[in-house]
Amino acid sequence: MTGGIVILRSSGLESLLDRRCTNLFLGISQPLFVLLLFLLSTMLVRAIMVDC
Repeated sequence: MTGGIVILRSSGLESLLDRRCTNLFLGISQPLFVLLLFLLSTMLVRAIMVDC
């Protein structure tokens, strides 16, 4: 079993999988982050409009 892991590591497949996972994570978290920023900005605008 460990031999298979060593082969994966030496062939660079592991780094490829790592990169794919990080890309997936970034692809999911980026839109969420943008949405969060958008919600925060709209809340701020509403608060300012209520104050005025």
